[in-house]
Amino acid sequence: MGSFKLTKGSGWTLLGGYVLLTIVVLMIAAVVFGVLFGVAMGMGIGFSEAASQIMQPDMSSLSALFGGIYGVQIVISGLLSGIGYALFYGATAAAYQVLSTKGTNAADVF
Repeated sequence: MGSFKLTKGSGWTLLGGYVLLTIVVLMIAAVVFGVLFGVAMGMGIGFSEAASQIMQPDMSSLSALFGGIYGVQIVISGLLSGIGYALFYGATAAAYQVLSTKGTNAADVF
């Protein structure tokens, strides 16, 4: 129960920080996929076809799945996942670092 002692009085601050971080990550994803959608349209793909390729890709074969705009989307999604994990876990580590100065020992928390 050391984690409750560690976060006592900081619950709303932690929640606000995580909500803000979630909003930032979603905004980054929206911008990146907006650019991806723009690239798809720049490749000469129409609006409805670009949207359908991004949302419902052709899965009839591996070459159709990994070729074209969906292959680019897979790579970008992987990079965004890594960035998202780094941000969320980094925020958790930073929050622990700040909160641990309250006099709670790490052994009490874990």
